[in-house]
Amino acid sequence: MIDFEISEEIREIGNALIKFIDQEVVPLEKEHADLLADPRKMYGPDQRYTDEFLALRKTVRMKSAEAGFYNVFGAEQLGGMDMGPFTAAHLYEIMNEKYGPDRPLIHTVVIPSPFTNGLSPILRFLNPDIIDEVCPS
Repeated sequence: MIDFEISEEIREIGNALIKFIDQEVVPLEKEHADLLADPRKMYGPDQRYTDEFLALRKTVRMKSAEAGFYNVFGAEQLGGMDMGPFTAAHLYEIMNEKYGPDRPLIHTVVIPSPFTNGLSPILRFLNPDIIDEVCPS
């Protein structure tokens, strides 16, 4: 039988993640509420993110990386924590429970999808010299 008990380590990561979002991301959301409230300000006429919104996402991404959350699902050999789908489900659940769905600086920015951005599993198959250059230990 599969054990679905959430370990203390995963709970601690979740608590630290919520604290990080409250301290680092929520103040940015408040500061840039005008931009974030209007999709026409987040997207340009070409339907791409505006430079201002991209810069804000980068700020959150860099803060998340410094705090150790951005690569939480990445492979250890790439500098990640190698936390699996059970941890992912728990972390996304607590983020959605607290912050809801319409937070463009939280979802896919604080913790990205490991398949579309961040430390993709595909990177494990790169030449080791490239991995050392891109993902220094």
